[in-house]
Order: sequence, then C-alpha cells, then structure tokens
Amino acid sequence: MMKIKFNLSDIVSHLLLLFIILITIGAYLETNVQLIGMYILISIFLILVKPRLVMKNFQKPIVIYWMGFIAVVLLSNICNNQLLGNKFITACISVFFIIFVFSNYWETENVFKIIRNFILVLCIMTIITYFSGFDFFSTLKTGTSYTTVDVATGGIASIFEFRHYYALYISIALLTQIRFPFANKLLNGLSLLLLVANIFLTSTRTIWFALAMLYFWSKRRRMRFVVSKNKVIFIFVLLFSVLLVFPNTDIFKQVWSRILQIFDSSQDVGGVRIYTLTEGTSYIFQNWQQYLLLGGGTGFSMEWLRQNPYGYWVNAIDNQYVTIFMNFGAIGLLIFIVPILMNLYRRLKNIDWLYSSSMFLLLFSMFFFEIIGSTSSVFVLFIIVLFAIFSEDKEVN
Repeated sequence: MMKIKFNLSDIVSHLLLLFIILITIGAYLETNVQLIGMYILISIFLILVKPRLVMKNFQKPIVIYWMGFIAVVLLSNICNNQLLGNKFITACISVFFIIFVFSNYWETENVFKIIRNFILVLCIMTIITYFSGFDFFSTLKTGTSYTTVDVATGGIASIFEFRHYYALYISIALLTQIRFPFANKLLNGLSLLLLVANIFLTSTRTIWFALAMLYFWSKRRRMRFVVSKNKVIFIFVLLFSVLLVFPNTDIFKQVWSRILQIFDSSQDVGGVRIYTLTEGTSYIFQNWQQYLLLGGGTGFSMEWLRQNPYGYWVNAIDNQYVTIFMNFGAIGLLIFIVPILMNLYRRLKNIDWLYSSSMFLLLFSMFFFEIIGSTSSVFVLFIIVLFAIFSEDKEVN
C-alpha cells in the first residue's frame, strides 16, 4: 500500500506564496477581509499543531520589536483620538501574526527559493507578453493607475499592485538566484537573463540604482558573491538581456529617457517626495510640542497633504519614513528603524548577504513609496524579510 508523506514545511511555504498572490488580487475583488480572516484561521490551526513551539517563539526579539512599534502606533492614535476603524493597525497586527505563525514551520532559505521560482514563471510570461502582445492578466489592470506605463509587464505587474512592487520581487529573486544557483549552468544562465531583463522592463529607476548601490557596497564589503567569474557572467547577462529585450528602439529610448530625467533640471524628478520630506517634516518641527514625539496619528500625513497639496497631487506621501515620522513622531520612527539597522549590522558581520541585501532594497525603496501597514504583497514581503534578518540561524556562505 502506497504511503503519502506530507512535508508540513513545504505546505506552509506554498500557502505563504498563495497568500502573496491572493492578497493583492483581493484588493481588486474587495475580498481581503475574508482572505486575511481565512489565513488567521489557518494560523490558529497551525498553533494548535505545535502550541509549545509557537508560544515559546512569542518571546523572540522580532515579536518584542513589532509589539513595541504597534504600542507606539496605538499610543499615538489614542493621544490623537484616532483609535477606531484603524486599517493600518489591523493590517500590521494581522499580517505579522500570520507570518509569525508560518515562520515556525518554514525554512527561510526554502521560502526565498519558492518565491524565486514563482517570479521566474512570471518573468517567462512577461517576455511572452512583450513579444506576442498577449496579456495573461489583462483583467487585473483595472484598478491600477499604471496601466499606461506597463508597456511589457502589463497585468502581470498588477499581481503586485504596481510595477515598483513587481521590481522589488524580481530584484530579490535575482539575489536569491545568485545566492542559490541551479545545478544546471544553462538553466542558471537563462534564469539570470530572464530576471535582469524583467528588471529593465519594469522601468523602475529606484531598483536600478538600488542594485547598483548594492553592488558597489558589496564590493567594498568584500562579500563573497562579488567574485570574478560571477561578475563576468552577470555583466554578460546584463548586456545580452538588453539586446534581447529591447530590439524595439522606442522601448530602449523610454528606458534611457527615464535615466536622463534625473539629470534634467527642467524635470520635476523629486516631485512630491522632496516636497513632503522638506515641507512635511518642517511642519512637524514647527509644531514640535504637539507632534514631534508621537506625531499626529494614523492618517495625519495624508490629512496634511490634502490641506497642503503638491499641485494636483494628494494621493500619497510616497516616502515611508516621512509618513512614519509625521504619523507616529520621532519615537515611532526610531523604534521602527533602529532595531532593523542593528540586525542588518549583525548579519553583515557574518557576511550574511542575501537577507540583509533584500532588506536593503526594501529600505531604499521606502524613500520612494510606502509599504508598511497596507494589505499588499509588498508588505507581506517586508515582514518575511524582517523575520529573515531577525532569525538566529546562520547562513552558509
């Protein structure tokens, strides 16, 4: 009689991948409340399977850290009478709870590999979309403001809500591919080619510069993935990917023009981000007695922007650090960022570059858009990487 064996760790890891996909699609279908509720029930079941292990891990530093951040958020909202109906707090608690419970079962390395494999499938679909014009996920374009920008990625990028989020997933998949290459050299080379090509197709300058900074920084740190053969392979993959993906000169011109905009004084490149960084923080310092320590509560930054719009723009602060500072004050910002930086330093001392580099990309991206407290796949990704850099296990280099 054939016996069927279940690997609970693999099941949980794939359930996590499904959560990443469904949480953003749920935003379009307005089913996220039901989805998160279902995953909370799954989490409760997993707690019942290994109650002692889960309860023991409640004492881990990452739980204390996140509870401290939530406590400041709650205190700020109580002081500003904004406690009821707070979606930010609900998302922070529920998503963290789900990932925390799942983290008791997964292997971090395996989670990164599973996400990498899924992204590679999407990369293949993206290339097919680019050359054929057939969009696998065109129906998901409704509800996103980037439909006219996503020339190639189209609805695929909509899985992650915006092309910026898609680019983050591709970049971390690229780091994972370099860290854990396939045994087959041809398959490994093609995978690198697909990932680099898709990064270009997202037209996201934030990721290009983040990866460039990460490369030069890693060289300075003498991290082990910066060895001569990998460097040569990566450069050739980069060059061939450009030739493969951009035979259309209009696409190439679009990518090049986005780079040149940075150096064009007539272009408003900084835009709302520079405006909120200077004017938003100045408002807090001008009213320091009321807002400096604990901010104005959840939604305060957006209320300020609506009253002080940047031209027609009133949709987002587009800088996570400014948002946290305005909403939860200097205490909230320090409690949020300092423990992350301390764990990054601890990881880097051990040349533990995959997880720390992934967090670097996320932290760098937060200067250009917001992640924390949203029911989106990129917030789930942030919490996953957060658990990775807080974990005690040592990565084999």
